[in-house]
Amino acid sequence: MRCSLCIALATAFLALVSPADSAAQGWLDVAGGVTLPQGEYKDLANTGWLAHAAAAYPLGDSDGAGPYLGASAYYGRNKHEAIDGDKTNHFGVLGRLGYALGDPEASIAPFAFVHVGFMRDAYESNTSVDESAAGLAAGGGAGVSFPLYNRSGGVPPWRGVIELSYLSRFGDNDIPALSDTQIVSVELGVRIPVLRRIDSAEP
Repeated sequence: MRCSLCIALATAFLALVSPADSAAQGWLDVAGGVTLPQGEYKDLANTGWLAHAAAAYPLGDSDGAGPYLGASAYYGRNKHEAIDGDKTNHFGVLGRLGYALGDPEASIAPFAFVHVGFMRDAYESNTSVDESAAGLAAGGGAGVSFPLYNRSGGVPPWRGVIELSYLSRFGDNDIPALSDTQIVSVELGVRIPVLRRIDSAEP
């Protein structure tokens, strides 16, 4: 079900790509990688995985350099060390405010961001009752993009993305396995130009 939803959302974003003669403005990132538990959570959980999709659009009149605003949705999992089969599933939605450094079409284009939103952790166990905790979450990260694939017709190239980010859910709760959920993720993905701005000179 979650996989089908992600595919549907990605298809919808790709459908927003306009004709090749317009200037690309926004982009869609689709990425996945490993998660490293932090804080007290690392005493309970093993290295896991996470995948996310993020849409972003530059602020002002820039063609991608400078500040941008976006949103992301993610899903991931960490298994626990103590009991075989125990795991925590992470999912949520985050707003993102970032800054693209330099030319976004350069061979190496760095960026940085902060994100704030909603995070839900669902604890699943073979030996106890499944429980979950949810709340406000925040963090930040940085990364680089690089040329990956250039389509014909003058359309800006698809780009590869390497991203390092940190995310922590606020608030304590009575569930020991979820009392301090902090994760660092290292992800590799692709950046696809979408949400094109049509030149005002075009009919």
